[in-house]
Amino acid sequence: MAAQRRSNNPQRRRVSKPKAVLVDHSRQGKKLIPPYVATLGRPENISWVNTIIPEVIWIALLHEMFGQVQGTDLALNLARTAETHAKKHRGRFFAAASDFETLTAEAKAAIRDNLEGCDHLVCLGKALSPLFHYYPSCPLNFLWSNDPTCLVFDCGGFPHTVLESP
Repeated sequence: MAAQRRSNNPQRRRVSKPKAVLVDHSRQGKKLIPPYVATLGRPENISWVNTIIPEVIWIALLHEMFGQVQGTDLALNLARTAETHAKKHRGRFFAAASDFETLTAEAKAAIRDNLEGCDHLVCLGKALSPLFHYYPSCPLNFLWSNDPTCLVFDCGGFPHTVLESP
């Protein structure tokens, strides 16, 4: 009786077309290439130590000294200030340290003046002082004040931030 019910069911008798699998991939010989790889190219190995960490360590240092909320506010304020003064480089996020390399001397001076006006420059200088010490060619060094009282250099804080950050 169960077999009879199945055969009488018109929905069950329909043969569905097989779904096309991997239709968005392109074929190169016998290989199927995903759209991401076809567009951007094959991803290469990236050294986190040499590439990724130096780009975002400044944000980790801000979080380490001021906590997640205030550290994020400082980072966002710096990025937004840089974005307003970067006339030629619209569309940059100013999240990576290397984004600040492209700023002109005038833009860097304007950023310093703007941050000094809202007292963020001192906070940034204190939090980023290990970065200025260990990474003298850091693109964020324009934020460093030559005033030695501004620097709070803790040798133990920098490696801790690198090893313990999520």
